[in-house]
Amino acid sequence: MNRMMLFAGFLLSLLLTAMAPARADDACLAWLKKVDSKQTELSRKELAEFFQGFRPACLDGEYGEWSNELLFSVLSRQPGDFAEVLQLQDSAGRNRILAMLESPVNDGIDLAAIHAKVVKSAKASPLKSRMVRALRVAASKSGLRLD
Repeated sequence: MNRMMLFAGFLLSLLLTAMAPARADDACLAWLKKVDSKQTELSRKELAEFFQGFRPACLDGEYGEWSNELLFSVLSRQPGDFAEVLQLQDSAGRNRILAMLESPVNDGIDLAAIHAKVVKSAKASPLKSRMVRALRVAASKSGLRLD
């Protein structure tokens, strides 16, 4: 009887493990589609939701690449709001996003243009300095120098 219960528990854990990524994948896909389909600026509430979506389950594989590209796209369109709303996120979330800014997955991202927009539009703050530094790190990885 104990073996049977142990085996049943093992099967149940396998089943739950197999199902969990599908739920995470569905949520990640919906989150990315929503941001990607938005043709106008994101509201501050949508920006906050966007940042909340940068959880480890949504940063693996294809979702990681897509979310990274969207991150730079949103930063390019809304650098001031980006910085202000990012400041309201928890430190783990901020650090995760700043790390992503240091490592763009697409060589076509115009880091110089984004850097200039951040420097011009975001209010002076420690976070703005960290964002600028992250963009400089990204550029240096590509052999570029941002001033």
